[in-house]
Amino acid sequence: MAGSSFAIDGDSKALERASSIVSLAGGRSFRIRPEGRSLYHAAAVMANSHVAALIHGAPEILEAAGVPRSTGLTALAPLARTCVENSLSIGPIQALTGPIERGSSTTVWVT
Repeated sequence: MAGSSFAIDGDSKALERASSIVSLAGGRSFRIRPEGRSLYHAAAVMANSHVAALIHGAPEILEAAGVPRSTGLTALAPLARTCVENSLSIGPIQALTGPIERGSSTTVWVT
């Protein structure tokens, strides 16, 4: 849990207590309004499950090109890691590379 972020809400006493618990666990807390909780969960799903789904799908595309799944996953791993790290450190737009960054529509759009 160290280094994780936690959304907290409640009255001032609850916020103080929750913040203290998170801090003791080595995490960071931030306040979120009740009406923003579903958006918070949607963002968490995008940052986690959607990334996992993309990493699951990419080797399938390579399999269609005749590359074994294990080989494809190994080949794509450095790209995925670097993209996530760069997206978080310099920003997602600045992290774009390859044909997307160059605007090479003939490479990106397969018909």
